[in-house]
Amino acid sequence: MYFIRTAWGASYSIPDESESHLGDMSLVQSFWFGKDGAWVAVKTNGDRSWNLKSHYSTLAEHIKNGVKGETRIQVCYRMR
Repeated sequence: MYFIRTAWGASYSIPDESESHLGDMSLVQSFWFGKDGAWVAVKTNGDRSWNLKSHYSTLAEHIKNGVKGETRIQVCYRMR
């Protein structure tokens, strides 16, 4: 499974369930994979969708309601 977005578009192989839920994949900006098919996606307009498959017990609440009023998902990369 993978999801790659470039300036020219997206290439992906994601769970069928998530693709059918998300619809137009050209609108998906970011996609994260989790345990046992869990996933989180953010569209270019900021809309968030997810199915955490009963994993990550507090994450769904944070995605839904935000943290300290912030609902945008921000990504931090740590290089080693």
